[in-house]
Amino acid sequence: MRKNRSGVLAGLAVAACLLAAPAALAKTDFHSGIWALMRAAHYEFQANEDTRAWHEGTILAGGRQYEIWGYAWEESEKRPRPGRARHASYGVFVLERVGKKLTLLGAYPTDSVPFKVHDRTIKFEYPKGEYIGEGFPPSKKGDEIVFDDNGPPSTILLSGEFHKFDDAAHRTGIWRILDQAGFRDPTSIDAKASQIGSIGAGGKQYEIWRYSFEEFPKSTDPVLHERYRILVFERAQKGLIYSGSYITDNVPAHVEGQAIKLEFPAGTPPGNDQIVFDDKGPPAKVQLNLGERLFEH
Repeated sequence: MRKNRSGVLAGLAVAACLLAAPAALAKTDFHSGIWALMRAAHYEFQANEDTRAWHEGTILAGGRQYEIWGYAWEESEKRPRPGRARHASYGVFVLERVGKKLTLLGAYPTDSVPFKVHDRTIKFEYPKGEYIGEGFPPSKKGDEIVFDDNGPPSTILLSGEFHKFDDAAHRTGIWRILDQAGFRDPTSIDAKASQIGSIGAGGKQYEIWRYSFEEFPKSTDPVLHERYRILVFERAQKGLIYSGSYITDNVPAHVEGQAIKLEFPAGTPPGNDQIVFDDKGPPAKVQLNLGERLFEH
């Protein structure tokens, strides 16, 4: 499940591909080189002749080296069923080079226009007369992606449309676990999570994480703009299993013994600032800051 990824993997999920440049990565067997990096980060792609990619250039920013690759997936004329339009997807992948090693950082969705790399900028060659508009900082125009010392920006504005950087980090680790469990809130680059402790209860070991999502930039659309949760994972033999979560306010939290303590402002009624586990594990519902919160699976 991919949520709040601004379309990059609506197309990428069926179109992500990358191949070119260094000879060691130029194989087209769809199992080695770049393809292996993509599979490791759970990007999906069509392994057939409809997929092509190329190394477009290099960006040096903040003492780091980024390799910029373009990709295109265009459904061949042989594949569409009668009465169905052809599908296509285009984008830019960003990899970081350290010595001979390449690490896949993520991707942006793009339009079907050529682009070039100049210094710290990926510049798109939109047709004359087409609306470009302003860019989103550090970009000034809507036909460019500008890197700064922090590397690729998390948000871009191309030809009047916002897109998020679909970073590889949010496709692995606990984000992968949450997606596979059908977690209902965003797991995109605007979402953050950190472990705050662990609890042993009823012979089981639980890991406790704090989750936050804050839409950036905030839109006027009728969508989720922010969310805060306490996440509960069970530590099993095969790894972590997502058990469920509690919606909370935007306050810090920590673990004390078998309790998750939320650091509400002074004046919160006694007992309404904690989630206490028992031999059955996390409670089905709790009172937090004058409100009942359910344990959502």
